[in-house]
Amino acid sequence: MLKLKNILSVYIAAWFVLAGFSIARYAKILAGKCAFFTNGWLMCGPQSQLSNLEKSGIVIFIIAFFICFLAAAWLLWKNNDQTIGLPKKLKWLLLSLGVLAVFVVPLGTTDMPFDFSAGKAISSGLNPYADPWVHQVDFTDQGVSYIPANYFPYGPIAAEAFRWVYKLSGDRALMFMLAWKFFMLLTLTGCGFLTMKLGRLLSNNTNTTTRYVLWFAQPILLWEWVVNGHFDGLWLFFLLLAIYAAHTKRWWLMVPALTIGIWIKFVPVLLVPFFALWWGQ
Repeated sequence: MLKLKNILSVYIAAWFVLAGFSIARYAKILAGKCAFFTNGWLMCGPQSQLSNLEKSGIVIFIIAFFICFLAAAWLLWKNNDQTIGLPKKLKWLLLSLGVLAVFVVPLGTTDMPFDFSAGKAISSGLNPYADPWVHQVDFTDQGVSYIPANYFPYGPIAAEAFRWVYKLSGDRALMFMLAWKFFMLLTLTGCGFLTMKLGRLLSNNTNTTTRYVLWFAQPILLWEWVVNGHFDGLWLFFLLLAIYAAHTKRWWLMVPALTIGIWIKFVPVLLVPFFALWWGQ
């Protein structure tokens, strides 16, 4: 138990360090001293302006953090039964890591500029399915990083979500990113709640404390879902809601939940035949 507590304490401290570096960078962004979303990540400069030592430092920094994250995930999984006996304060810190993840600068994702550009285009009255529009590849250089967008692969509900978060941001990339990531944190929480409800149904109401800690402290979920702001959690929430409704025979809820999930991203349409068979039984 002591080894698990020590590793998890280092893991939590790592998230605080990442969030601290990121918040320091936001201050420079708002002051106009730093470009957002550069390849230099937390170093506040594009790769072309970094020395070999700085580049090596970034690589070592990233590798070290991810080794720590993966070690924590493995220990959480291997010792999941011991999480029940963790100190209450440590449990709450693990459960609140998503808040820190909201403030960590994204790494290696182009989704955020695409979502921001889509929201901007839709807010200006363009139809992303029919009208030509452009999106940014990167927020670093807002003058030359635009490319034509000849597709919009998501549903109309996703389009509305991009539009409303863009309007809320006031055409500021940083505000859009923080608002969107907070929205994704809410979907992570919602999906976690539904996962625990399903777990309780499928495991005869056994203690779900372990599952809560495993869900909200997993580094891969936190990184891809909240740090990088991938919006798949939005349709996943409604898919899980549809599964829960089907399990509890609430068919009046299953159909609209699945429909909303499909209108966010079209992937859940592949599961319609399985839900139809489920309903038929």
